[in-house]
Amino acid sequence: MQTLEQHDNKKPDNSLTALEKFILFDMNHVTEENYYKKINPPASRRSSDSPDIFLERKNYLETMLYQRCQELSAKRIVGQYNELREVFNTRLAGNFPFSGVKNPSDANPEDIRDFYRIFDADAAILNEVLKTNRQFGVSGGQVRDFLERMKTVRKVFASYLSDDKAPENVSDEPKKEAEDKGKEKQNEEEKKKREDLPVLDFDIEFRVNRKYETAANKIIDWHLKIGEQEFQYGGEKNTGRWRFGDPVTLSLRWAKNAEDYPYFGGKGKITEPLTVVYEPERNMTWSLLRFLRSYASPLDDFEHIADPKPHTLEFEFETVRAGSEGKEEGKSRAKAFIRVGLMSPDKIQKMLILPRFPEKAPELNLKSLNYSELKLYPNAKADDNPPSEKEKEKTQVHD
Repeated sequence: MQTLEQHDNKKPDNSLTALEKFILFDMNHVTEENYYKKINPPASRRSSDSPDIFLERKNYLETMLYQRCQELSAKRIVGQYNELREVFNTRLAGNFPFSGVKNPSDANPEDIRDFYRIFDADAAILNEVLKTNRQFGVSGGQVRDFLERMKTVRKVFASYLSDDKAPENVSDEPKKEAEDKGKEKQNEEEKKKREDLPVLDFDIEFRVNRKYETAANKIIDWHLKIGEQEFQYGGEKNTGRWRFGDPVTLSLRWAKNAEDYPYFGGKGKITEPLTVVYEPERNMTWSLLRFLRSYASPLDDFEHIADPKPHTLEFEFETVRAGSEGKEEGKSRAKAFIRVGLMSPDKIQKMLILPRFPEKAPELNLKSLNYSELKLYPNAKADDNPPSEKEKEKTQVHD
């Protein structure tokens, strides 16, 4: 009676007014896209200990609406994510850089672009729903981790993806004018298509990490070739641009009269008596990324167990003392380092760090919680166990 009197006297903050407002206004603005912003989750809300039927009814309606929207949202999200997962697992997974460095198969740039068309449209809402919906269990966390990693990976391809613009709509132009424009643009479009490939800017530093090098001072010529660009230790040029398909080759050469010279190149190969050449196994397409992965320095090459300025590359080889060929005491191991820094190919020149690329998109599993059959009772949360017979009887008294 007190609640009804407060409502008739238009006193604020009474439960009947709140219930009316929720039914007449608030519910109309709740959708499966925004429900988690409009309604507090059931787990954060308990029924009042007072016998206020209006407050109980409002809590009940909020809970049922929240859970129904959650069910609808979850089903929609599963469909959206499965489309993204299908593209990744059929067209990117198992293809470098979405695989181990020794995998000979390479990802097609167009497949990467197609994936990110879907990703850019859906990733934000997918992540938001997965963060608030517990129906996905462990798989929800795995998918969120995958989405976050692919968001980080996107930075590597950002310049390539930024050119992905929708074609101009010429349907409203006169037919002849549209045809003329098409002819005028044809050559430009063909040229753009040839140039429309991933690129990365870089800078080079030779003979870095000297605290951990061994006998690198015996090397008289450090020569790195990326595409048609050539860089040398002590040279003036140390920056350039890698384009998709540019091969990458590092050559290390010793002096003719060197006291020690290489006889085993480790991951490299000796092309001349005094030269060791290092290059990725598949020196094409994603060659620069393969080069960085193939020769990445292990963490124990650094004082603080972390690369202070990525990407530091390690090149190991074995040398032999001139005149001691065939003798074990004349052999020794040597180690040299260079650094290849990656930057965005624009005016900003933002530093990029090559991330761990996912190799598979995880499955998203939706668990049925039978929310439609759930009825809340006083002092019970949506997450609680089913009520006892006593609680049921108590609810019947309230009703």
